[in-house]
Amino acid sequence: MKKLNLLSISFSYEEGGAEKSLKNLVTELKKKGINIFLFTSPSLKDFYKEKNINIYLIPFSPSMNFFIKIGKIKLLNIHSFLRRFFVVINYSWQISIFCKKRKIDIIHINDFKGGIFIPLLKLLTHSKIVWHIRDLFAWESKIKKYYYKVLGSFTDLLITISPLTQKMVKDMGFNNAKLIYNIIEIKPLDISKKKARKILKIPEDKFVIAYIGRISKEKEIENLIEAIRIVKEKIKNLLCLIVGEDFKGGGEKERLFKIVEKKGLKDYVKFTGWQKNIEYYYSALDLFVHPREKTYEPLGRTFIEAMFYGTPILGTNILSWLIKDRENGFIGEEGYKGLASKIIELYEKKELLKTVSENAKKFAEENFKKENLLKEFQTTFEKLKRKNLKLTS
Repeated sequence: MKKLNLLSISFSYEEGGAEKSLKNLVTELKKKGINIFLFTSPSLKDFYKEKNINIYLIPFSPSMNFFIKIGKIKLLNIHSFLRRFFVVINYSWQISIFCKKRKIDIIHINDFKGGIFIPLLKLLTHSKIVWHIRDLFAWESKIKKYYYKVLGSFTDLLITISPLTQKMVKDMGFNNAKLIYNIIEIKPLDISKKKARKILKIPEDKFVIAYIGRISKEKEIENLIEAIRIVKEKIKNLLCLIVGEDFKGGGEKERLFKIVEKKGLKDYVKFTGWQKNIEYYYSALDLFVHPREKTYEPLGRTFIEAMFYGTPILGTNILSWLIKDRENGFIGEEGYKGLASKIIELYEKKELLKTVSENAKKFAEENFKKENLLKEFQTTFEKLKRKNLKLTS
């Protein structure tokens, strides 16, 4: 059988969960014999650099944002708009020539920004168009919903990453959407909590909780800090780690650090920055806490990672699609007081934490097994190439 030629396009200019998922996907598909070609921004060239994956560059950058802020006023950035318009026209043409030359079977658009290329690529190429929906932007505003509805109508297939993103595109009237979870690459690690803490120089007697992920306002990390203010009165050996960095160079980390100082929590809350060997942190925790409650998470890569390492998760109702309370994780009541109450309750329930930890690991292994998800992607792309794709989800 002739090898499938897949062109994946990512127009992001910063590393994040979507980019990690794409890297895992194209790397594994390459191992399965699919010819992979990748167009991306110059800033992510080294991030995506993998043996035998052909990388080409498109000059997207943060300076090309559609809007600029002057004080509290948001204005259209005319220069950026015209520059991006030129890039879309120019590179759509170049990509179409590339597709013809390389006989590309499927064009895989990996992110929200790439959607704007879809109509021209549909017009200029004979390739199938797949749009990977990795966010919930269509629920945020009518403009973004319209963006999805118009551009999505030119696609042959929409791939969604969770029941939430699947519901979003179904609500917009699409019937060509298929749910396939992200491939989460896990570094095997089988060490005790005691040993992990020794490596990280964390005192063995501490009750350690953590938020792990990017630091941005929508993550509502301030909820966790406010909860710590209550919890420390009941749990004297408490230690809370905030593992991550600002998203897009924002100042959220500095703002949160000032809150910690103001509340007198420096002995209890530690900012670690990004950590390369994140698996040691998961292994060292008593509890992973995600405080977001106002807006939904499309998937939550760090939740799945935590489960794989057997770390109990405490979240709010926005994780109810993933977590069954007291079975494979915990759901707290609304607000920081609800989180605080749950943390205090779980401190005394070591056996329950252990049971939920084991269940969480089993859940992740059953539902996010790399081999199964990879087979699903491969089968889906091959069926799409042959024009006989039947959607089952």
